[in-house]
Amino acid sequence: MLGYLAVLEANAPSALLPALLFERTGLPARAFRTLRHHAEVDGGHSDAVFAILEQLDPPPSHRFAIRTSALHTASALIALFDSLSRPTGKDQHDDRS
Repeated sequence: MLGYLAVLEANAPSALLPALLFERTGLPARAFRTLRHHAEVDGGHSDAVFAILEQLDPPPSHRFAIRTSALHTASALIALFDSLSRPTGKDQHDDRS
């Protein structure tokens, strides 16, 4: 959980992101309420998260778990935003081929 939180708090979403996702996904605007909130209030939370991690001073096995969680979270976010950045419709193609 700490790796997940570190990635999300250290990378606050842009205030423009909820509108972009609304436009790209066709989901209702209320589906992005939490994202809008975090875009407005999360600007300086990364320092707090890293200070907490430093205070906890987890043992090496826990540090490995935190790093692994952070990497998985970052990878999932990259995949999500990559999929949302692709054009929709009949002209869409799969870049993985």
